Amino acid sequence: MSDSRPPQFQPGTKLGYPIRDANGVLLLKAGVELTERMVSLLFSRGIRLVLSVKLNVVDGGVEGTEIEILNETTTIGRSERCDICPNDPLVSSVHCLIERTTYAVYITDRNSTNGTFVNDSRIQGRLELNDEDTIGFGEFRLNVHLDAALESDDGEAKKVARQILANHYGSYDVPLDKATMGMSRHALLNSLND
Repeated sequence: MSDSRPPQFQPGTKLGYPIRDANGVLLLKAGVELTERMVSLLFSRGIRLVLSVKLNVVDGGVEGTEIEILNETTTIGRSERCDICPNDPLVSSVHCLIERTTYAVYITDRNSTNGTFVNDSRIQGRLELNDEDTIGFGEFRLNVHLDAALESDDGEAKKVARQILANHYGSYDVPLDKATMGMSRHALLNSLND
């Protein structure tokens, strides 16, 4: 059964981005090693992961600008045909490509003159991006923010979210973020019943 799952969701792999429920409650942090039970829950019938991809400009442009990647493919380069067109002579006309799939986000250098960098290393070909990676090209630096939410049409996502919290975090170890700060584990589980 595990052979039909994407490589990012095989037992023993580390999660490349956080997964939240529909209310924003953190279920699994980036970097968590997936178990067979977690993978089975995530691939329950009717469950979908909705991947959110945002790039934040930290250098070279209007710092703090957030760019949401909504399309399956997004081109970056000086050409008017590109989706993102930085005004930088060090950026090639079609510099790199970002691909958004159901379970992952990839970046590919398009044979640019000055290269595309991820975490200060020049990439060759296609590379999978993780949450909090930094992309660099020309004078630009962008922080990558990946997040996934569980969704379903029939309420199954809430059941799966409850099971992930109960099985992964045990009785007392609950992930804390803005949505869960100050909530007891019991309150977290009850919030998933709404």
